[in-house]
Amino acid sequence: MSDASNRLGGFKVLKGLTGFSVIYALEGHRPVAPLYRQLSEKRINLPFLVLENQGGSGGLQMVVETPDALQTSRTLGVISVQANHASGKKAILSLFPHRNDPHIAGALMQALGKNGISFDGLAHSQSAISVVLDESALNRAASALFEPFRFGAYRTPADWKLAQEGKEELLKEVVATYQEQRPKVYCLEWRDRLTLLQVMFQSSYGGAVGLIFEGLAELGFGLTFLITSPPRAEGEARMLFCVHQAFEHHVISLTERWLPDAVTVETPSVALFSMNGPHFGDRYGLVDELLTAFDLAGVDLLAMSCSIASMAGVVPSGQIQRATDAIRNRFEVPSVIHKDSS
Repeated sequence: MSDASNRLGGFKVLKGLTGFSVIYALEGHRPVAPLYRQLSEKRINLPFLVLENQGGSGGLQMVVETPDALQTSRTLGVISVQANHASGKKAILSLFPHRNDPHIAGALMQALGKNGISFDGLAHSQSAISVVLDESALNRAASALFEPFRFGAYRTPADWKLAQEGKEELLKEVVATYQEQRPKVYCLEWRDRLTLLQVMFQSSYGGAVGLIFEGLAELGFGLTFLITSPPRAEGEARMLFCVHQAFEHHVISLTERWLPDAVTVETPSVALFSMNGPHFGDRYGLVDELLTAFDLAGVDLLAMSCSIASMAGVVPSGQIQRATDAIRNRFEVPSVIHKDSS
């Protein structure tokens, strides 16, 4: 990892959370939309959410502030689920800025794996890479970050720990209570000529996944979309990310090298949209707005993430124009930019 890559701005934490992992059947149309509608009506914020609709079942991981956990658990009853697991005392650790550099994602996963720290969820946003982990593991995870990275604000783990004392409330995400008639977006970007890859592997090999991203970084790969998904079997882990079509064979080769027992599923010809806004933080209602827009427009959402002031999603390439138009109908979007995926 280069010296430039290992210098980061910093990292932040959000504590006092409860996590939910949900598996649901993909029978019917938009199976989870009613859930987000009710969460929005109950004004429950979602500091972290990832969603994937692949194969015969869909997966959802989200966290809420612990005072909202009971209400969220009850609300899950509006959808038919195959499995629903709730876990308390979670924290979100966010590393920034990542500059779309796979070195950073790779080094993060290797550092956690090397120190035996598991995480429940991971998501990439335009500004940060975030992991959901047990709050009890937070100090160990923070210390592990100082092995591959250097931070301007903290020279040692002790410096970081000292800086947190008495500032727990300041470390929380700012929850925007102002409700615009249409949520504002700074910019909506989209990319095409992508393939969505889902890699299923043994969870104990999480650190080895980091080696795949290290290898892709050497090839000039830029990270645009990355999430985890709830496991469907004991000891399994699932990771989804987008690659330019030209990188597909490199990913397969690297996966076979570092995760020989992994199963990789390719969904070709997809497009990616991403956006952030002044009130995106963890404000309630945004996911409901997006899914309602796509429902009305008939857009198939293959995967999405909502974390650290950003929302990103993957749709079939042939639906990207319909998707961006649908977003503009529900959000205040000043500009739409087509980014080169190469």
